[in-house]
Amino acid sequence: MLSVWYRAVQARLYRRRVPPRVPFPSDRLALIWTRDGQPLWSPKECVQDGKYYAESSEPYTISLFLESLRPGATVLDVGAHVGYYTLLAARAVGRTGTVYALEPGPAEAALLLWNVRMNGHGHVRVVPQAAGDRVGSAQLCLSGVSSMHSLGRHELAGAWQGSTTVGMVTIDALLAGRSVDVVKMDVEGAEPLVLEGMQETVRRSPGLTIFSEFSPQMYRALSLDPEEFVARLHDLGLEVSLVDEWERRLVPVPRGKALATYDSLFLRGHLVCRREG
Repeated sequence: MLSVWYRAVQARLYRRRVPPRVPFPSDRLALIWTRDGQPLWSPKECVQDGKYYAESSEPYTISLFLESLRPGATVLDVGAHVGYYTLLAARAVGRTGTVYALEPGPAEAALLLWNVRMNGHGHVRVVPQAAGDRVGSAQLCLSGVSSMHSLGRHELAGAWQGSTTVGMVTIDALLAGRSVDVVKMDVEGAEPLVLEGMQETVRRSPGLTIFSEFSPQMYRALSLDPEEFVARLHDLGLEVSLVDEWERRLVPVPRGKALATYDSLFLRGHLVCRREG
């Protein structure tokens, strides 16, 4: 009971500090709200119509993500940015669940931690590292758009502003034998590398659902093949679909048809991958 009281007091204190003490200029930040009513500090370039940008670009994906969450579940938010999906997961799984939020951008990780503490989520573990296919370090390319830092420079991110060395961990090493229920990956083209580093976790997680950004243009910046990525998901026993945000439906993605399926849709969301059967 004491720890619950402490987190509640801590959350109130964080909400009083405006703006938060993080490595962002105060005039670059905006206080907005998640779909379920939690406060979230975000860089202004990631806010559209008073909401976090994902609510405009991938609203059905967010709905599917929320539907996949259960009390007590273990969730991975890989590429958590400032914590939008993290906060949604934290409230849905409750204090009996666990959320791991991985974000390598130094300023973004600091703001992520602030948002988690502001909302009193003591069951969220913030990991300020990149997820990938090995344990060590990597160069993170910094975009002028906070949500688009990447391990490879692609044309969608606008002007690049240098790079920084960040730690890298595999999901298999991070979880060390534990299973997971839901994974959300949004790492600007490095999703195939994350998958390579979590194969054992996928195999030991029978009820797993993976939400993964799918961007062929970003994969090519890292010399990665989008068809091989989808084939690997199939090899791991997962049924793969692509979110059609325009029609609010899931479209199956057969092996070898990932690009054709992607190009056939007007407004694409994430891949949704579930265990077959």
